[in-house]
Amino acid sequence: MSKNKIFLLKSDNFLSSKHKKTIKELIEKAELPFYMGPAFGKKINYPYLCHTILRRPEDITETNSIYSSKYAIETRFNSKYTDVFLEFLFAFCDKHKIKINKVFRIAVNLTFNIGVEKCPIHCDHDFNHKQLIIYLNNSDKKAKTIILNKNNKIIHEITPKQYRGVLFDKCNHYMIYPKKGARIIAIYTFD
Repeated sequence: MSKNKIFLLKSDNFLSSKHKKTIKELIEKAELPFYMGPAFGKKINYPYLCHTILRRPEDITETNSIYSSKYAIETRFNSKYTDVFLEFLFAFCDKHKIKINKVFRIAVNLTFNIGVEKCPIHCDHDFNHKQLIIYLNNSDKKAKTIILNKNNKIIHEITPKQYRGVLFDKCNHYMIYPKKGARIIAIYTFD
């Protein structure tokens, strides 16, 4: 594959009926607690709500890890829903025969109309990674995920569809805010 191309895999049929029922219950019963996420951008605040399941490795410092004399104990997991969301990741990767070496981040983001069109262009980590987005609800069809090439030109526009998974390599991207309702996605980064 050329270094100028971004790998993209879209899948609409990888979750079991049990997984879909679990997602539906989590969303409809408002089971997931959401918190204000860190703002995108430096000039304008782009608020969103986040349920962090696995904290980013770059956010962990010695002061918020537990150390004993011999071992560092993993403290990046942050949710009672860890196993549920790992099942969704494994379902996607098993179906498409994708090997997971290490999971860096798992979060559920909820975005809504904040009076701007889109979030800033960003890349989730400075290091190489794959990114999987799973759309958890039927949101505004115009609230797309936009994938960019190295020159920040649009190369893919992904329309949200409940239970759709989209996997892509490290690259710049952004999302368009929904005009109505909420856009709820699970985000995974891994290698």
